[in-house]
Amino acid sequence: MLAILKDRIAQARKDSPSTTKSKATIFREALREAYAENDLSAIEALQFLAGDEAESIERQHGLSVAQAFHDEATSVAPTLAEAAEEWLSSTVTKESTRLKRRKAYEGLREFLGGDSLPLKLTDVQARDYVDSLKKSKLAPNTIRDKLSALGGLWTYMAERLIVPKGTNPWKGFNIQGGSTEACRAFTQAEILILLNATYPQPWHKDVFVCLLLTGARPQELCSLTHADIDLAERRISISSSKTRAGIRRLPVEHPVLLSILGKYVREGHKGFIFPVKPGGADKSPAANYGKMFGRIKASLGLPPAAQLYSARKSFITTALDLNLPPMEIERYVGHEVGRLILTVYSQGRGEKGLREVAMGFRYGEVVEKALIPVTC
Repeated sequence: MLAILKDRIAQARKDSPSTTKSKATIFREALREAYAENDLSAIEALQFLAGDEAESIERQHGLSVAQAFHDEATSVAPTLAEAAEEWLSSTVTKESTRLKRRKAYEGLREFLGGDSLPLKLTDVQARDYVDSLKKSKLAPNTIRDKLSALGGLWTYMAERLIVPKGTNPWKGFNIQGGSTEACRAFTQAEILILLNATYPQPWHKDVFVCLLLTGARPQELCSLTHADIDLAERRISISSSKTRAGIRRLPVEHPVLLSILGKYVREGHKGFIFPVKPGGADKSPAANYGKMFGRIKASLGLPPAAQLYSARKSFITTALDLNLPPMEIERYVGHEVGRLILTVYSQGRGEKGLREVAMGFRYGEVVEKALIPVTC
């Protein structure tokens, strides 16, 4: 092992000074192997060679570079890169979320000049990195997402005892700007503004109206296929949802909703009923629609709390105001209901309760009148 290591170090010494970290990696991997084999003589020799190499680096690049090399070369703890890969592989999440988390770590690694040991990150470095993000062209919410991802990585490392528990250098930073306000239901005025707005394509407005009239999640509605629509039975089947409770069959009774679905569904056809273009890392059918809606909302000057998801909240709020059965409303929008209650309750109600919601749901007179031109 030592002979091979010396050959690799000799080759690394011929390379440019920027390969100091790669030299540390050579030592670290060899040291881990020696520990795994409980080869005490190899461990002692490797530590001696690492010290000798650090002295050589100090003469060329200074004490701080030499100290950083020695720390990384003689540590068997996971590096930031290794811990990040462990974290990403151990969590079940959407591909788009995984990609954001990876980019958050890669940005930090680039700032630090390469891979390093988690314990070596100082509060000053964390502060300077956040300052660099603030000075960049990144949106405030994007910066918050990055810090949240790094905070998640540090939480994982604390659980794995890679860093001390309670250690999280990414908390306490004030990122001003952007939207931090919670999503709420639309006001009547906002619904009217959005119904009268000009959209890039007619189907964009039709999808928005369907969201208002079903309380469905954007992903659920944009994922509807021709096979999911049964106009004869006045029913749609939602087969793509973020939760198991979201997989459901919805009765549809509102004339505007039935009219819109009738414009797009074609018996025997395959694919999505709306001409959506999947986007994002996970190719979500709703990704590009969500971006389009964000631009429309911004152009209309609507507040941050009025979001695409507000259509779902508007449906739920209106249904409750109409005194429709709360449990049936939850089932209709795909909320998780207590398993025992749902089992007993749904045996007697089945689709009848959901149909009751569909038949009883209407917005106020002003909004209902504004919905009618959509079908013309």
